[in-house]
Amino acid sequence: MVEAERTASQAGQAPEELPLRVFCFSQLHVDRIRQDYFKKLESTNSLDRQLGTATYLIDVLALRVGGEKDTDEEADTVGCCSLRVEHLTFDTEKQEVTFDFLGKDSIRYFNTVKVHPQVFKNVVGFCKGKKPEDDVFDKINSAALNNHLRQFMPGLSAKVFRTYNASITLQNELFKLDEALALRAQKAGKGVKKAKEEVKAETKAESSSGEDEPLVALKEESRVKAEKDESDRRREEELKKISCDVSNVGELVQFYNDANR
Repeated sequence: MVEAERTASQAGQAPEELPLRVFCFSQLHVDRIRQDYFKKLESTNSLDRQLGTATYLIDVLALRVGGEKDTDEEADTVGCCSLRVEHLTFDTEKQEVTFDFLGKDSIRYFNTVKVHPQVFKNVVGFCKGKKPEDDVFDKINSAALNNHLRQFMPGLSAKVFRTYNASITLQNELFKLDEALALRAQKAGKGVKKAKEEVKAETKAESSSGEDEPLVALKEESRVKAEKDESDRRREEELKKISCDVSNVGELVQFYNDANR
């Protein structure tokens, strides 16, 4: 096991520092980290293989690094670097790994995922010949992984990496939602405009047909009311759809908060 004396700064950034760290982090750093861990996945050095595999899992599955002391809890919680053999099961045919463990706040994490072939091979190898209570990553800990990430950017940690990924995912999903709402509003606007043009055309035709003015005025009043009712109905339908879409924002915010717990 790579031992490193943990300090308060190694345990994670102060809440007020995290947004600044995430802001300074960029896609360029992400690309470099991914190039590095894919290279390490096939390294002949077992420590590098474990660093590469753990970083992959944190990036792709948004796992907490594990082993970091939480100020609200007396005991460390299970995360990537503190996974034990008993937390994993493998489906060799499908190249899938099932993770089943209690994470932060004793919330169960249960997930079956298809991982990169080399990652599957590595994790199976890390577990081979070990007892259920043994660590999967026996050559690294959270401090070692965070120290490794700091090589790419001063102050970088697994938590900053996860927060950045969650922020990008949230941003992309909100962009999709914004585009969907804009298209719906545009469609509804075109529908109302078309209805108004049709009413005006019909009114003009009737006026030129020589009908009595009081009758034309009465029909016009009736049409205006019908047009307003139709416009209100369409608006209500669109608001229902938008309300449904906006409810997704709550789910996205919950996802973001969960990723940063």
